[in-house]
Amino acid sequence: MNLHVIIGEDDFLVGETAKKVIGDGVGLEVIDSMNSSNADLQLKDIREADASFSTPPFLDPKKVTWWKNVHFLPGGGKKDSSEEVKEALERFAKKLAESPLPENQHFILSGPKLLKTSIFAKTLATAAEMVVFAAEKPWEAAKNATVRIIDLAAEAGLKFAPGAAEKFVSVVGTDSRSLMSELGKMRDYLGPGATTITAADVSEITSQGYG
Repeated sequence: MNLHVIIGEDDFLVGETAKKVIGDGVGLEVIDSMNSSNADLQLKDIREADASFSTPPFLDPKKVTWWKNVHFLPGGGKKDSSEEVKEALERFAKKLAESPLPENQHFILSGPKLLKTSIFAKTLATAAEMVVFAAEKPWEAAKNATVRIIDLAAEAGLKFAPGAAEKFVSVVGTDSRSLMSELGKMRDYLGPGATTITAADVSEITSQGYG
């Protein structure tokens, strides 16, 4: 499939999933809806996403459109989008589902939340690869974050002493981007000769997180 929908509140996980489609970044166009806080801006973003989706690759051998941080999807915000935005999203979803892309063109839509029972979601589900990072219970989030930080540390040539990974997560929180940032600080703190992160190291250098 060349149509991809990625939903999740952890922007690092969403971004890493998008990168698998983006590849080397050739032909990438990004529409970022992070700051689109009213109906006029949201409708503008929908039009831009539609225009990019409808325009095939020109000079580059491929094209990837990434419409990111779409917080006004159905079920995505603290209050519902305007009826005009809702209808525009549903029309665009219908177009996305009914207009297959050529082999060298991909379209990615990502946002924090999406109501799976909405017309928008049901329409896209018929034609898109759907990746949803479901909200986790606190103990599940901590467990998964511990596994993730151990893997990330290994990629950086580091390992945790017994109990240190759990302490790291308890201090930093479960947000992947925060974990990556604090792991980078830990790498600098330990220096090139050290490979093991201890609980004492976590107490010494790691910053308190909130997620």
